[in-house]
Amino acid sequence: MAVLVDAQGEKMDNIEENVANAGSFIHGGTNSLHYANQMKKKRKGWVYWVWGVILIILIVCIISMLAS
Repeated sequence: MAVLVDAQGEKMDNIEENVANAGSFIHGGTNSLHYANQMKKKRKGWVYWVWGVILIILIVCIISMLAS
């Protein structure tokens, strides 16, 4: 009986250690998601600026072709 209790105690310690490790992984993943959302917002702003510049260049080209 004592051997079984000792074996169960070791398994409980192992489970507690795994739960603690999982908590650190979850915390790291949450931080990574926050950073990814910030980068997504920044990238979205740059895309609008690039499309705006391309549109202005196209308008200038079309106007110059029509004026000729």
